[in-house]
Amino acid sequence: MRASSCMIVVVIGFGLVAVAQAQSSDACSEFDRLQAKASDSWRQVQRAPRADRCAAYLQFSWADEALIQYVKQNQDACNISADRLDAMEAQHQSTDQERRSLCLQKPQPRHPFPPDKFQH
Repeated sequence: MRASSCMIVVVIGFGLVAVAQAQSSDACSEFDRLQAKASDSWRQVQRAPRADRCAAYLQFSWADEALIQYVKQNQDACNISADRLDAMEAQHQSTDQERRSLCLQKPQPRHPFPPDKFQH
């Protein structure tokens, strides 16, 4: 009976390890999804015409912020170093500053009109 009890404990132990690995895998797949979304949003910023770049930056900022918040909550489960998180936060601050600067600029008309059209 003692051998059976030990075997059950070992099987349960391996089962808990498997469940923990599956949960970790699920957590990291969510990280991968959020990271892909942030990368796609950044590509949209790079491709956006100047007139639409503020909105694209805003979308990227939201995606990047969601990724960083997720990493803060699941850093250990996804095996993400503190240095990597710090780098992500620093990059986010930098791009957010760029977004603010860009979005505060006065929009330029796409086709400037000749000044004589406005004079009477």
